[in-house]
Amino acid sequence: MLRQLSLYNMIREEQERVDAWVDFIKTFFIYCIILFASALSLLAVAISIYAFMYYLFVPKIEHSFPVYMDYGDTTLLPTGKHNGPAIIAQVPLTTHHTQYTKTKLAVSDHTGDQLLEAGQGYTVILEIVAPESPKNLNLGPVMVETKLYGKSMIEKDLLAVSRRPVMMYYRSTFVKYLQNFLYAGPLAFGLLKETQRLTIFALDRFVESSTHRLLNAEVLLHNHDFEVYNVQLKIVAELKGMQYFMYYWFLPSFLIGVGNIFFFEVCSICLFGIIYLF
Repeated sequence: MLRQLSLYNMIREEQERVDAWVDFIKTFFIYCIILFASALSLLAVAISIYAFMYYLFVPKIEHSFPVYMDYGDTTLLPTGKHNGPAIIAQVPLTTHHTQYTKTKLAVSDHTGDQLLEAGQGYTVILEIVAPESPKNLNLGPVMVETKLYGKSMIEKDLLAVSRRPVMMYYRSTFVKYLQNFLYAGPLAFGLLKETQRLTIFALDRFVESSTHRLLNAEVLLHNHDFEVYNVQLKIVAELKGMQYFMYYWFLPSFLIGVGNIFFFEVCSICLFGIIYLF
């Protein structure tokens, strides 16, 4: 009888130890799940905070607009020159449509009176794709004038003006024949074009005003004989400091920013827990 009682006690103690281990494992896994879910929640909050900071600090980097040059009347005057002193293009920057005139009867597609971030510096760039035609190659420098306007393209709303020279890049006859020989196949099948891409930095460090917004632009080529395929007007944000690091070093700044926010969240929770306990 005593041996049976002792055996029973041993079995009960062993069962209690097993139950204790099972309870410990259950509790451990529950706490791990809670900890993991809390960490995921804090990480999601940290990512959301960083995304909101990125949205506030980093502006849209580039605004690009096609520019269609208006050659006007292409007939020649008796003097042998074209009618008109310059090739002009007026570019509205805050409409969905691309450079055509709408009457009062048409539906308005004005997007608002804000394109750029106030206080932010921008570089205004013109990209011209021009053919390597004999006329362009013999033309020499052409003055390109860029005007930035506010609500309307009149003198009182003029914000900035720049004049820059542009000309085709020189290639000697030997280099020209050599390149045509080397690239004869792609040129023949249209894979390469006999064009040059000319980049003009029209304005640098143009700071957007909070009272006089940039809403329109005007581009003038001061030579009617200058032939162009297409022109692009680009407004590129000039980033510096934290903005530059957050945009051009996105992954390191993302990891550092989210890590710091996550660490601050954990420290704050621990601090509030200690204050609550004591």
